Amino acid sequence: MLLLDAVRKYGWVGLVNNRPNSHNYFVDANHAQALDAIDGVHGQTWETPFATVAYAITQNNTAHALDSNPQRTIYIASSTYTENLTAFPKNCTVIATGGKVRIQGYHSTGAAQNSRWHDVQFRSSTASVPIITVANASHGIAFYGCVWDSQAAISECLLFEGSNSDIVVEDCRFGYETNPANSPDIAIRFGGVHAQRGKVVNNQIYSTGIGIQIDATMISNNFLLIKDNVIACGLGSADDQMAIGINDLEVSPKGGMYVHNFISAVDAIYFAAANTKSQWACICNYVNQGATASREDSF
Repeated sequence: MLLLDAVRKYGWVGLVNNRPNSHNYFVDANHAQALDAIDGVHGQTWETPFATVAYAITQNNTAHALDSNPQRTIYIASSTYTENLTAFPKNCTVIATGGKVRIQGYHSTGAAQNSRWHDVQFRSSTASVPIITVANASHGIAFYGCVWDSQAAISECLLFEGSNSDIVVEDCRFGYETNPANSPDIAIRFGGVHAQRGKVVNNQIYSTGIGIQIDATMISNNFLLIKDNVIACGLGSADDQMAIGINDLEVSPKGGMYVHNFISAVDAIYFAAANTKSQWACICNYVNQGATASREDSF
């Protein structure tokens, strides 16, 4: 098939997935023909979609276990899906289509690799747990243009456990909409032992507690780039400041880079260990710290 013919038949998005063994899944909870069934019909088109995101993920992961296909795609139609996801799709791109796609619940990725999410809102009304827990041995997890919206006093919006690498969190929004009582304790927490070659860039990160935390258990965060983020209290608490913008609790930091962030907090950037390489790579962060305007270039 000529390239032009492929574009005419599949469109540019379809062309990306027009490879041997690749496959598209469709989810639309509101469709009259929606059904979670393995019948060779449902989930294959918008006319006969799956009803739940979890079922599409299960089918993707089952197929991936058989052929290790490079990349599949799950398309989700605009709706609210009340589900607690217990796994994320492996080697799969998840794309929200139409208006708002909201997944209401709290989720664990399992050991997922190369799972890329676009424009999905993750909302939870369950207190004291993370909205998403990225499990050990999850690599290549990426979120683009997504939203974490808490309706309860959750512990974290996004928690990374164990050993992870090649994480991307870009152009997303974290925190709460209007009620400070629903603020997460920590918006993004690296709570494992490795977080290498990842980046958290160009996000809006809101909390009355902590924006980004790197736990003391972290052995290596080599090339973890935290850059161009707005880190502050969110809507509904304009007269307050968050407690800590970036909270680095590592005993022996190993190369995190905190560059050009915009932070309003009582303590903008905290290092538990003094005179570390992470501090040397803490450059050009603009802060309003403790209600006193200042600029912190280095430590």
